[in-house]
Amino acid sequence: MKHWAAPFFLTLFRKTSLPSRNRNGKVQFMEQSSNVLDLDESLLESAARCLDRTSVRALAGLKLDETSKTRLDALAQKANEGQLSPDETREYDRFIELADIIATLRLKAERHLSAVGT
Repeated sequence: MKHWAAPFFLTLFRKTSLPSRNRNGKVQFMEQSSNVLDLDESLLESAARCLDRTSVRALAGLKLDETSKTRLDALAQKANEGQLSPDETREYDRFIELADIIATLRLKAERHLSAVGT
């Protein structure tokens, strides 16, 4: 089964739990505390209101450079095989977190722009 994180970079929704890996390198989700979610949501909502349509389109067009894409693919493969080192796990998790933040910001900005009719 292919690891979910590489295609996850392209998703447009936010999980309500944090990914982590068990000893076999398989992804599992741990629920975030509601205080962390509330803080994240508040900050992302505020940031989303700062973006115009051009900025939202730019977010949609973000792509990894070839070096980063190659690295992410290698980390995904190692995760599938349960072979990530602790440092690689942190690096891979950071890719996932950043993709999640960008996707959430874009979605919130699109919803805000639709609500205000611009």
